Amino acid sequence: MVYPDTRNKRLVVEHYTNQGMLNCVLEGGSTGALYCEAIERQLLTRLDHAGYLGRELARAEQSLLTGMPFVQDAAPGELAASTPEATESGCGCSPAAQTKGCC
Repeated sequence: MVYPDTRNKRLVVEHYTNQGMLNCVLEGGSTGALYCEAIERQLLTRLDHAGYLGRELARAEQSLLTGMPFVQDAAPGELAASTPEATESGCGCSPAAQTKGCC
């Protein structure tokens, strides 16, 4: 899970195990700092996941800088669907991401 903490002007990454248990929470002021921390903690084991994390961190950081809304897994400018399927897991991810095991 990636999200901007606008109140504290920080980025937050929550890492979950494959069983859905919260493993750790990383907080930082920049994409680079959090990305490096995730690598050092060996939280990134696949290149596609590393690329995904980098992209979502960059989008969340841009949200902090501009005040534009951020929805993980949404295209820039795309509003989050407020359907029951989109909120079933409580994570805020899109239904497509939920079926891929995002959380």
